[in-house]
Amino acid sequence: MLSKNFFILNHSINFKIFRKHLALKLISIFMALFIWFLSKRKFEPTRVNFSVPIIFQNFPEKLQISSNFPSTVQLTGMLGRQSGQNFPSNNVQIVIDMERVNPGYFSYTLSEQDIRGASDMQILSLSPSKLEFDIEWVVTKSVTLTPRYHGSLKEGYILKSLEIIPHQTQIQGVQSQVTELTQLFTKSIDLDQRSESFSEVISLDVPDKIRVLSGGVDYLAQVSIKVLPVRRVFKNVKIHVTGSDYDLKINPEVFNIHLEGPQDVLNRLAEEGLLAEIDAEGKQPGSYWERPNITLPEGVVLLQQWPPISLWIKGQRTESSE
Repeated sequence: MLSKNFFILNHSINFKIFRKHLALKLISIFMALFIWFLSKRKFEPTRVNFSVPIIFQNFPEKLQISSNFPSTVQLTGMLGRQSGQNFPSNNVQIVIDMERVNPGYFSYTLSEQDIRGASDMQILSLSPSKLEFDIEWVVTKSVTLTPRYHGSLKEGYILKSLEIIPHQTQIQGVQSQVTELTQLFTKSIDLDQRSESFSEVISLDVPDKIRVLSGGVDYLAQVSIKVLPVRRVFKNVKIHVTGSDYDLKINPEVFNIHLEGPQDVLNRLAEEGLLAEIDAEGKQPGSYWERPNITLPEGVVLLQQWPPISLWIKGQRTESSE
């Protein structure tokens, strides 16, 4: 009985001691568990996944990849917790030595030995794990430059010429692609609502994997624009005969001409009038069929004139010449 009472008393004292500062004790237990949890995670491995660039070293200058291939590889690996927190993934590369490659089909299986900058990492996978592409000889060729343009000129104007200077350039690329090219097009030149000739530096539309060996030369587009010509008939144009000392007569004394040229120039000719001339210098008395000469402004073309002019030089000299 005494022993039992002693046990109850002792249990009561222990319970009181446990309840004393209970909140602080619980907080201490929680902090201990939290520190244990952090220290445990500190050494747990971390799974990482990121893109790694592919670097080709010692690639022969006279060879080039001609088919599509990935420029990066997706890498999956495991890192220690401490390494994973500050791991410089941007320093990781896949480096492949191409010194001994030849033209043709190329196949290469990636391995951990190709990876640089990931010595502390356990490599789990690489995707793709195999590189496959074609390699060809690099060739050089001269091609013609062909201009392209868009838009409509201002009403009443037409495109006279469009020239690229220089009109040729050298290109370089894989043999299969360069062989098929005979020309390179320019970027499209804007002609919309233009009414005057102009020049501008123009870029070339270069296909993928083709390199232009311009040597720093600018390509110049020279665009020549002219007024749309119109046609007009001028009737009853007077004829003046010069260079003769004889009495003479022409029949008819007027004739008609058909001209083509800019609208404003033909309008000016109509206002100022036209004068045709027959040069009779050195001609002896007699009858002649003549075609009158007409001096026309630049850009105006004589299409037709009619009727034929009959010139009759009489045997009698003019009074002024006697």
